[in-house]
Amino acid sequence: MKKSKFTEQQIVFALKQAETGVAVAEVCRKMGISEATFYNWKKKFSGLGTAASNPHESRNPAPSSAAKKMTALVSGATSIPAKRTISPGRVAAIAKAT
Repeated sequence: MKKSKFTEQQIVFALKQAETGVAVAEVCRKMGISEATFYNWKKKFSGLGTAASNPHESRNPAPSSAAKKMTALVSGATSIPAKRTISPGRVAAIAKAT
């Protein structure tokens, strides 16, 4: 399986930004991804943050480690964690936008 260019923290941060009212196109532009990628992430990671959206909650009452990790990431996400090298111009553009 291909390794993602983005960490789970970066993906969750992008999804959280869209939830708080930032336009999806703006989030995609900042992250350098397509809207299709954003919606694939949303489909994959949207249910990990809340127990209410987990259809298997009745069979497995203990939250998975992935759900715990995602909840911790969402609650503490304040900026895009840097994994890739970003040019100084792009850093300034991201700083102005947030």
